[in-house]
Amino acid sequence: MSIPMLIGIIGHRELPDEYRGDLEAELSQALDNIRSQMPNTPVVLVSSLADGADRLGARVGLGKGMELIIPLPFEAEVFEKDFPDRVEEFKDLLGQAQCSFVATESEFSGYEGASRWIARHCQIIIALWDGEQEVSAPGGTAHTVRLRYHVGESGHTLSSIADYLGPVLHLHCPRTSGVSRQKPQWIWPVDTDARTASLGQLLSPLDEFNEEASKVDRESVRDSLKQLPEQLPAKANLNHAFGLADSLANTLQRKFQSALNASVGLAIIGYMIQQLWATTSGRIAASLLLSLAFLVIYLSTRARNLERYLEYRALAEVLRVACFWRLAGVTATPTERFLNQHWGNLRWVRSAVNALWIPDASVTPDLGLVKTSWIDDQQGYYERRSRASEVAARYSRWFTNACFAAGVILAWLGAFKAEWGGVTTLGSGMLLLIVGAISHYAHTRGWEEDASRYRSMAVPFTWCQQIWRFDDEKTRRTLIQELGGECVAELSNWLLTHRNRPIGLMKG
Repeated sequence: MSIPMLIGIIGHRELPDEYRGDLEAELSQALDNIRSQMPNTPVVLVSSLADGADRLGARVGLGKGMELIIPLPFEAEVFEKDFPDRVEEFKDLLGQAQCSFVATESEFSGYEGASRWIARHCQIIIALWDGEQEVSAPGGTAHTVRLRYHVGESGHTLSSIADYLGPVLHLHCPRTSGVSRQKPQWIWPVDTDARTASLGQLLSPLDEFNEEASKVDRESVRDSLKQLPEQLPAKANLNHAFGLADSLANTLQRKFQSALNASVGLAIIGYMIQQLWATTSGRIAASLLLSLAFLVIYLSTRARNLERYLEYRALAEVLRVACFWRLAGVTATPTERFLNQHWGNLRWVRSAVNALWIPDASVTPDLGLVKTSWIDDQQGYYERRSRASEVAARYSRWFTNACFAAGVILAWLGAFKAEWGGVTTLGSGMLLLIVGAISHYAHTRGWEEDASRYRSMAVPFTWCQQIWRFDDEKTRRTLIQELGGECVAELSNWLLTHRNRPIGLMKG
């Protein structure tokens, strides 16, 4: 089971017969092109099944064996009144859908709610549209397209803009016959340089994740899923994606730390041999060890072990929040506070979570279970991790200070005892080398920053435990939503901090 690519289909309700064949061919080719660039990722069509473009897109997708998701503007019985002569076609397509639901986004409902749901949760939108933006009725095609690239559109907030911005493929569809059609054109968000915009760059991170996820050992996924309550179905897309992301993150973390340990260890030994063994053989041995350390760094950097670990860990933790929000009955979008300031290079994480955030009526809300399985559990986890990181940081500081002091003492001994000069100089140099190596290692691991982060994250969970006893169900659900928002916001800070600490040889 993989994280899907959602493609929203929007457009005019009236499609002149003259253009139907060309539109269907262009849409089919566009879907084939996207799928060819994402061989490891399921492509899912999203359509509200209104007359015209919505249904044409649904039929093309179903004909290619794609799954169909239907965000309805109203209950089906109410929506059918908009097309009384074509209800059977609607019911037929509705019956072939993977799922359907009445879509809402924040305070928006009806046609605008469905339109905003598509604009927010689909990584790509295909618009069968004449391109006219003068009339931009809420819920209409022009309005939906503008939501994807115009940050000043009504209804955007600072926390939601990043979710909406994404490319739109415009398939030109004049409203009347006899008009010359234009070629398909990509419309990119305002933050994107259209000259360098690449569909491959947009699609590749998710497909890379899904390729790696297909090779994950099932037992490790089951171990990761044990962190979630049994009441959440393990086979649900949201929960299974958490298991995959958590398992991959753990594997990549071990690879990164092994490479860091090996590179620092080899560098220290190489530098020591260089100082102690002043012969041709010694210099060759030192050069080999330093070259090997550099090779370890090169291979780890080339494999992007650190970057992928951080991205997959971020994905897993946002999905953890999403899973418990679902169990609590929270409907807000989990990514609203994720990477709001520095989201450009990691938008695939946001869009992946949004693609999985589909209403699921099979989950019965249980706030008590959220309290024990998430709030209490995470509070204890952050407390333990804070103490462990503090101990690691304290020992590394103590050890480097002791080595530095010993180096200084040896340097003074060499100054007063000339006959000891060679030994004290060598010993002092070795100790300072160790100081630099341990400082570099501790900086790359980020123990002090992690200790502070874990300590600060334990606080809101503790507050939530204290407030929980005095409040009703509605307030508790609000607490869970606010707590999840804090977790996601802090996760952004952690991710950006550690992305600036790549593996490398010691400095200084």
